[in-house]
Amino acid sequence: MSKNKTKKNWDLNAAKRLFEESLKQKSKEEKQEIELPENTVQVDDLNRKEVLNRLYKLVDSLIEKIRLDGRPTIELPSRTSSNIIWDEENDLLLLGEQILKKQFHSLSSVGDMTRLMRVLEIVNELLRKDLHATKREVFYNDVKLFQEQKNSDKSIEDVATMLYT
Repeated sequence: MSKNKTKKNWDLNAAKRLFEESLKQKSKEEKQEIELPENTVQVDDLNRKEVLNRLYKLVDSLIEKIRLDGRPTIELPSRTSSNIIWDEENDLLLLGEQILKKQFHSLSSVGDMTRLMRVLEIVNELLRKDLHATKREVFYNDVKLFQEQKNSDKSIEDVATMLYT
């Protein structure tokens, strides 16, 4: 007894294209301009190349500061509670315009700088290879240097705020 079974051929490429188009449409709808309150920092939605360019400019300026006076300083938006602004209209927590200057001239601050530079190196590598990593994976890239997860997390957050991403 053979039943006539017809095998359905699904066009997976067409389904994939429809799904991608749907995602693009949703993305366009979600990316409507939000009017931010005054005195807040705009975080930019950048592609991989743009982030790499910002990263290179940041490192170049740091090298230039070291060359000029031997004392590297990094400027980044302050993440303290006094610089966090609640935007009720958009239900967002935003960074204010206060800038923190990190100077690296003591033994503990040199450790911070070393961890920060290592995270910049890891981020650069991930971006160049077009890869993603969790905070935990970044930590495991150099456990000896970071010692604790909170140290790598802090450096990751510093890098994100420095690049305004």
